[in-house]
This record gives sequence, structure tokens and C-alpha cells, in this order.
Amino acid sequence: MNKYIFALICSTMGFTGLWAQTSSETQQPAAEPSSYTSDEYTDPLDMHIYLDNGNIVDYEATNLDSVRYLVGVGLKIYLKNATTSVDYLFCQMTKIVYGVESGGTTPTPTDNNVNANWNIAGTNIPQSKEDPTSTTNQSTDQYAWRLEYPHINTSSTCQRVVKACSPYGITYSLEWDNAKIANRWTVYTMSAKNNAKNVSRKEAFKADNAVTTSPSNSYTESTTYSRGHLCPAADRLASQDQNGQTFYMTNMQPQYGNHNSGVWNTLEGYVRSKWQPTNNNDTLYVVKAATIDNVTLNGTSSAGTITTTTDSDGNTLLVPKYFYMAFLYYTKETDSYKAFALWTEHLKSGNPSAATVINNRISIDELEARTGIDFFCNLPDDIEATVEATCTYWDYSSSAKERMDDDFEDAEENREDLEDDEDIETDIAFKNDFIWW
Repeated sequence: MNKYIFALICSTMGFTGLWAQTSSETQQPAAEPSSYTSDEYTDPLDMHIYLDNGNIVDYEATNLDSVRYLVGVGLKIYLKNATTSVDYLFCQMTKIVYGVESGGTTPTPTDNNVNANWNIAGTNIPQSKEDPTSTTNQSTDQYAWRLEYPHINTSSTCQRVVKACSPYGITYSLEWDNAKIANRWTVYTMSAKNNAKNVSRKEAFKADNAVTTSPSNSYTESTTYSRGHLCPAADRLASQDQNGQTFYMTNMQPQYGNHNSGVWNTLEGYVRSKWQPTNNNDTLYVVKAATIDNVTLNGTSSAGTITTTTDSDGNTLLVPKYFYMAFLYYTKETDSYKAFALWTEHLKSGNPSAATVINNRISIDELEARTGIDFFCNLPDDIEATVEATCTYWDYSSSAKERMDDDFEDAEENREDLEDDEDIETDIAFKNDFIWW
């Protein structure tokens, strides 16, 4: 009976000469790989599919998104930017050759994302999955395959939390350290889908019940430390739900008022005015964080925190010594990536100008050396190695004059994004020394 069902499948899929008769219902088709898991998604290699009608179908890895294997049935090939798969039955093939032609062998595909999150032992992270479709605030690793994610910390004290809202998808994701009561990183994307400006900021700081140990909604030293957003409220104005999710205290780091309202605020404005996509096809992947572990600068390890403060519930909170941003830009037209990172010391006064921070931008490799965190680990390893070794800057604002005007407008608009108006000292030093690229 199974044999006749298999023949019917071949017939209904519209293939000719699809079914090579077998002497036993349990015999494996000749082209079927000998070792793989049902419903397995593999990273694509060059593929050469030999059909039993004499035709050869070639697929280059650069054009493939993923390949799904179905035990005893066939495979589904997903091309980049395609909405449907191309399907082949094993019974219509004589062999599959992976990579460069080498005489018809069928090796098990190798994983070219060795350091990806889904390869962490003991985890069950899919390589591909739809974004959440409803408003959510949950602790989960099911979206750790996304490109903006760094390599997750496997300590039992750490957890990942995803904030999402319909119909805009993920607002941001974060990693939280319950032992240190501190954010390890917040990540998000900027694209045409989630960057709509439909609402105004509505301030509502709140504890986060998605983590085991959340700070309360205020700091005891509120005149010294601002509740500094990592994913800014000004980047999430598509809906009130989306904007409200940026006010969870797990998306904050204690920041000196001058740093929060000065250089950090200005750099956040530049993400919107200079570095985010200006078309509907590209995507900017953003990591925002501060140091809560030791850092390594010029080969020397030192503390990544300055001191501690407390929240209104008496929890001890770390005050980071450095803040940083990492950016990965995907250009759809050329199917290419570029990246750079920014690093700023967290000072109570005398903070550098935004221009100085940008002029001293670093590669992702250097950021990884300083923090010990593997960023953008879900990129294929060969692409990751190339992109992270190179510090590539871009600026998509239209002209130097317009950029200057936008800078003043952003500085004024962004004042509303700051918690303590009395602490605002707008950083305008960059007006005098900014180098236009």
C-alpha cells in the first residue's frame, strides 16, 4: 500500500518519470542521503540534482535560503526571496551531489554556522521560524536564530525575553542576568515594517514580570542616574503597545544624566537619521548594551562596572563603565552585509562628543575582543568572518546641510525621550568638529 501511495504522490506533483520501481517497499531511494533527521533544515551548499529523465538541475548556495529533507519522501528547496519551495521526490532522482562535482558522492552536508545559537548543546532553537503574530512579553529562546542575536549565555541565571506586538512583529529582544539583576544586551531591527510613526511617546516605566528578578520602576538616586533606554522609545512609535514595551525596566541601564541626554541621545538620533534603511527592502540589525562583566582593552582586563546603585525595592544594580552599539546592515539588492560598532566610556561629566565616538568606531571583531560576546553569530561563518573584520561606515542622510539641520531637530525631539528634564545638557560639541563622510 505504501508503494502505491508513494506513486500517487509522484503523479499528483506533476513530475514525469518520477518513480523508479523498487524490489521492496522498504528499499531507500538511491538518491536519498543515508543519514539525516526528518524535517531537518540544512544550511545550503551548492547542489546538483540528477533526475532519472537525464536532466541535471543545479543550485548555487548563494541563491539558496535553506533545504528541508523529508525522510522517505524528498526535499524542499527554499530559494532566497521566494514565497514557495521547489519540491523534488527522491524517487525521481538518481543522485544528489553537494558542493563541487566530485564523481557522484553524496556527503552529509557540513554546517557552516558552527557558532550559531541553534548549535548550542541542549538547546532546541530552530533555524527558521515566523515572527510572533500577537502582542507578547515572554521568556523564550525560540527566536534566537534571528540575525540580531548575539551568542546566548547558557548560564542558568540568564534568560532571553521577547517583546512583540501585532502587526509589527518583534519590538526588541533582550538577555537578562537574574544573578546580577542586569541587562546583558537588547537587540532589535529597523525596517520599513516597524519604523512607522503613528503615536506619541507615553511614558510608563514598569517592572518586567517576564524575568525572575526585575528592578522596580525607579532608582533611589534618581537625580544621579537616568533610566537609560537601550531600545529607544523614539524608535518604536508604530503603536502604543509597541512604544509601551520600551519602558520595561529590563530595557534600561542606569546612566548618568549627562551621558544619557548627551552623547548617547545624539547617537540614537543618528541611528534614525543616518544609519537606518531608507528603502523598503533593507534591514538594520542593532545591538545596544553596556558592560556588566570584565572588559579587555589593549590586552588588559579590567572591571566593566563603576559602582552600584539601588532601586526603590532595595535591589542592588550595577552601573556600567562602558556603553556600546553594534550595527549590521543588510542590502537586499546586492545580498550583502556591512557592520561597525561604537564604544563610549560612561562618565558623569566630560563625555566625548558623538563625532569623537564615530571617528573612533571599531570593528565587530574588536568589540567581541573587548566584551567577550560573539555578535551576529547566526550569520554563516564565512560571511561573519569577513563582515566582522571590517569596519564599514555608511551615512544615508541626503546632504551635509540637511544632516546638520536634522541633528538639531533630533536633539530637540529626543529631549522628550529622556526621563529627567532637569538633567538634560544637550551635547552640541559635535556641531563644531563633526567630520562629514
